[in-house]
Amino acid sequence: MQWLRGQGALGVITTSDTWLLQRLTGAYVTDVTTASRTMLLDLDERDWSGEAAQIFGIDIEMLPPVVGCATVIGETAAFGGRLPSAVSPSTTGGLLGEGCVEFGAAKCTFGTGAFLLVNMGAERCRSVGGLSASVAWEAGGQAAYCLDGQVYSVGAAVDWLVQLGALVRAEDLDGVLGSVLDSGGVSVVPAFAGLGAPYWKPGAHALIEGIDLATTPAHLVRATLDGVAAQIAVLVAVVERDAGTALRSLRVDGGLSRSAAFMQLVADVTQLPVEVFPSPDATALGVAALAVAGFEGTSTLSPFPYAGIVRCIEPLVGADEAATRRRCYEQAVARVIEGCES
Repeated sequence: MQWLRGQGALGVITTSDTWLLQRLTGAYVTDVTTASRTMLLDLDERDWSGEAAQIFGIDIEMLPPVVGCATVIGETAAFGGRLPSAVSPSTTGGLLGEGCVEFGAAKCTFGTGAFLLVNMGAERCRSVGGLSASVAWEAGGQAAYCLDGQVYSVGAAVDWLVQLGALVRAEDLDGVLGSVLDSGGVSVVPAFAGLGAPYWKPGAHALIEGIDLATTPAHLVRATLDGVAAQIAVLVAVVERDAGTALRSLRVDGGLSRSAAFMQLVADVTQLPVEVFPSPDATALGVAALAVAGFEGTSTLSPFPYAGIVRCIEPLVGADEAATRRRCYEQAVARVIEGCES
């Protein structure tokens, strides 16, 4: 949230999308998905909650009107001519762009952090396991909801490995991971910026244990990526409990999705086929689909077609081995949480 100084003395409170839209079109609005990430939206009514605004000490009249994602908001000459408009945060735009339009369809974006989202359909949802619930998108008055789990340090953990000298470049990840059979007894909880969902421990610190004289840089790289993959598996387990159904696959995108070796670790520990999305522009594709729906005035969303999945990576280990890896990781996380609370 940020302040936008208007003609009045007090100005108004905005989200970043509101600021951009106001500069481009003159319209003062925010979309329902962005609004649902502020903790100020009533998810059932899809409008600002007076109770929440009161708790946070915010004058609800200073908030922008909430509109659907597929809404023709206005016109701008910034890009030449009149264009259909739409608004969506990057993660939910990517969920639509990757074609996850059915209940239980899930995707994970691997960037600086990782964001796992699952489509929960038209029913208003809440998580009992520690995930964020929000509106995924709204078009033609029809909304879809999603659950969202966040891992704070993923690409950032790889950057740390490069700075440490364990990796020369992020592009070398596959070669380094392929040079060792396992982590050599090393385990890492990559909480370099705290623990996100489902733990919500921002004060937690990373844990590295099991190092001995036989430990090599490659073992540390493997242990760190094992830890990231295990955290995704934890989120998958929570998603499945909240949704009441098992995921059939996990679609992935983002920079680290290009690492076949890392995606194999994710497939193994989640026990899910990992489908690598071919385009780096999943978010733009999703927003474009919303823009078309808004321009045509329909609630039907048609994600833009893509040239199939680049590759589908199947698990190579059994369920027992995957469960052991998750259990060891969760035990290490428990020690991290105990340390930050003591």
